[in-house]
Amino acid sequence: QLVYIAKSEQMARLRNAPKDQRIQEWNQFWKSLDPSPDTHENELKDEYYRRLAYANNHFSMPIEEGWKTDMGMIHIINGEPDDIERHPFDLENKPYEIW
Repeated sequence: QLVYIAKSEQMARLRNAPKDQRIQEWNQFWKSLDPSPDTHENELKDEYYRRLAYANNHFSMPIEEGWKTDMGMIHIINGEPDDIERHPFDLENKPYEIW
């Protein structure tokens, strides 16, 4: 689930960490991205997982979790769209949305 925020070397370090060090590596990853390290909360981590949960709740399909869909990816990376133009019933086109 970190694929949209982690660099390839960070992902490799997380994947290749020994089992007993994975939690430490995960915590270090998020600490390195914390916009206000002097506070108890990590606002970036909280927002990332909020967006991920939203994507799973709104964009999941029977064969794919919402965070793995194109709409989920865009939402996680960019956040809420400013405007949504929905076209669910156009006769000449498949249903689509413009964000």
